[in-house]
Amino acid sequence: MATQMDFMRISITAKVNLQDKTSGTGSVYKGIALAAGDFCAAGSDCDGILQYGGASGDNITIGYFGHMKFTAGQAITPGTRVTMNASGYCNPASHTDLVVGRNAELAVGSGAVGRGLFNFITPPPFEAQSAGNADFLNFTTVNSNMDEDAALYKAIDFTTADFAPKGSGGIATAGTANGILYATAASGQIAAIRYQGEVLLRAGDVITAGRNITATTSAWFIDADSGDAFVGVALEASGAPNSGGTFKAFVDMSTIQIAVDCNYMNY
Repeated sequence: MATQMDFMRISITAKVNLQDKTSGTGSVYKGIALAAGDFCAAGSDCDGILQYGGASGDNITIGYFGHMKFTAGQAITPGTRVTMNASGYCNPASHTDLVVGRNAELAVGSGAVGRGLFNFITPPPFEAQSAGNADFLNFTTVNSNMDEDAALYKAIDFTTADFAPKGSGGIATAGTANGILYATAASGQIAAIRYQGEVLLRAGDVITAGRNITATTSAWFIDADSGDAFVGVALEASGAPNSGGTFKAFVDMSTIQIAVDCNYMNY
């Protein structure tokens, strides 16, 4: 069934050739910067999405608010908030990105055309869209490996802006892990941690649903034992071999406790 799209639009003069109508690889349905009359460089200078293109010097039409088609630069799941990258592709938004809209239909593959709801007039930063927002903290990284996907959901020592070296397992190292990496960044750039609420964690061993969890060597999380400083409780199991896999948990790393009896330990 055809979908009727309703969006606000504006006509500008193209300053480069934007008449390629090829779906996915062409010019149409990509982010445009008004001043440049060309593809935007990032969400911060994107003013809308090209709906009707043209050659250099022709009038083109961009949509800046409403229900529009877009071209995905990465796979985007249903309902995901999106931002614009260089070349005008939509990507899933992460911490510190400007959120220009949301995927409004089924999953969209990389390079495919999808439909979304957009607002380029006042795009908020991603953190403003986060539930509560108080459980996020920004920090400047010092580790060159913190820009890798495998680094996500590992334990972070906020005071050193690096991975927690020995986690928070054991009384001697209690408090070393005080956050979970939720937005990656290269060394010297801004990343973000979460320290409270329902989160994903990186598993270092078998995880038992309903058990308390602690951080350990390599900044992974494992089931807590007596004497460990636990950071939360696992909401789902994670079976072996799963070192480095992810699982859901509820954490409060602002008030780490020590497991001292059968209510707080595993047997």
